[in-house]
Amino acid sequence: PEDKDLGDRIREKGYEIFFTEKAVQYHKGEPKNMKEAIRRSFFYGSRIVPYWKKTKKVPLVKLGYFSALILSLIKIKIFILGTLLYMGYVFVRDCIRGMHPKYLWFHPFYAFVNEIASTIGSWYGLLGGSVEKLR
Repeated sequence: PEDKDLGDRIREKGYEIFFTEKAVQYHKGEPKNMKEAIRRSFFYGSRIVPYWKKTKKVPLVKLGYFSALILSLIKIKIFILGTLLYMGYVFVRDCIRGMHPKYLWFHPFYAFVNEIASTIGSWYGLLGGSVEKLR
């Protein structure tokens, strides 16, 4: 959430943010396994709520899609279809962006699982849950 807020404040001051392929980005504390990635996505989802309240920028389509997908577990066919649609979208997007084939086959699954965890975290945060209680 902090990086989104920083980007918004930079743009509000009249500066522009650019992308360069030559830039190198290092992340301290990257998840080493799927469990850590899911935990990070849940934490991120629950911590983004104050940013949404501050900026009034709630991603309703994304939140609605993944919320509906989670609720569709009742009808497994709908859940599978929604999952395949999203994973197909991620696969095509990654192909267009030129993702290395080594990662291309796993990334849609990884992205899907993390979006579900982030959505659950977002609902947890929206309903007043505290991440500190979970630690």
